[in-house]
Amino acid sequence: AAVFTKADGSRTLYAVSTGSFSTRSDAEAYAHELKGRSISCIVVQKSAGELRLYDDAALIRTYRCITGTYPGDKQRQGDRITPLGTFLVVYKNPQSKFHLSLGLNYPTLEDAQRGLATGLIDATTYETLVYDILCGDMSDPTVQDRLWNTALGGEIFIHGHAEGRTHTAGCVAVTDADMTEIYNLCPVGTPVHILP
Repeated sequence: AAVFTKADGSRTLYAVSTGSFSTRSDAEAYAHELKGRSISCIVVQKSAGELRLYDDAALIRTYRCITGTYPGDKQRQGDRITPLGTFLVVYKNPQSKFHLSLGLNYPTLEDAQRGLATGLIDATTYETLVYDILCGDMSDPTVQDRLWNTALGGEIFIHGHAEGRTHTAGCVAVTDADMTEIYNLCPVGTPVHILP
């Protein structure tokens, strides 16, 4: 079942079968309820395999999701781990090879500092990362390439194409139908909290 919590605290239950609505009328009614809602944040609980949308303290919707192959916090490119922490949606890709996608601002300043301190990246790469993190236009493919292609890894997205898969290379994936809904509800700037 999908539970929609209204601003006044009342709840409406919609019948759902295996992640999709069992009737067209339930799907249409649920879409009508969501229309116009503002999403204040996304919370991903890796161990539970859940992605939740919130409007302030009200839980709006919970989706099944998959994350990286291994638990823990992302350390480097190719480790197949979804990073932990608080991020922002910085880019919306309507032409993603994974249906639709929301790009997150990983690596963060903290990740760049960790990379420099451990020798994973050099000072030049660090300075470029700092500039791009603070001033870069994430819709610019050149900035994306500089930010997301270092030894820290990158290109962490929330995207579709979870069907038939058990893990990702480090992203968060949901079904294509769920991604369409999430994509339409979450603007650039939406906070994303990824928890263990």
